[in-house]
Amino acid sequence: MHHISVNEAEGQLAELVKLASQGEEVAIRCANGSVIKLIVEKPPMVGQPRRFGWYDGQPFTTSEDFDDALPDHFWLGDSE
Repeated sequence: MHHISVNEAEGQLAELVKLASQGEEVAIRCANGSVIKLIVEKPPMVGQPRRFGWYDGQPFTTSEDFDDALPDHFWLGDSE
């Protein structure tokens, strides 16, 4: 894991992003002691077809009251 201070990171952001995108763990230490980690987030699957059989063979059940009306306190909150 690469640990670096905020001051050091200011001039190296492009390099740190490159390291993170290659799977390296990058942590930036702030003056107050907190640590910021750079992570890679995969883009959403927009426009891609759904994959059938994703949960094939795994049990899928719903409760008997799944489609029953919800009680009033769910919508109105508890007024006690």
